[in-house]
Amino acid sequence: MNTIPCPVCSREMAAPNFDAVFHGIKMRPGEEAVAKILWARQGALVAYDTIIDQLWQLAPNGEPDYSENIMKVWVHFLRKKLPSGLAIETVWGRGYRLEVVQ
Repeated sequence: MNTIPCPVCSREMAAPNFDAVFHGIKMRPGEEAVAKILWARQGALVAYDTIIDQLWQLAPNGEPDYSENIMKVWVHFLRKKLPSGLAIETVWGRGYRLEVVQ
């Protein structure tokens, strides 16, 4: 189970599920896929290659045109849509980390 720090007392509490947090946010399929990958590992560094590999597994025909550049564009637009309290940190040359911010 994912946990997040309580915004009032900083103790760890159960994190809401993806659908509850992102409810009502319109995302393109690629943005949503990246958001779900990062959400599942929030707080941890997720390497570029890991994200791209998981996107390939989600492709309907098994042969998507996913590249690091396309993934970075999706992250760019996803950052603009994140609910308050979440941020995507770039670890240059390595990957991304979804953080809970206060």
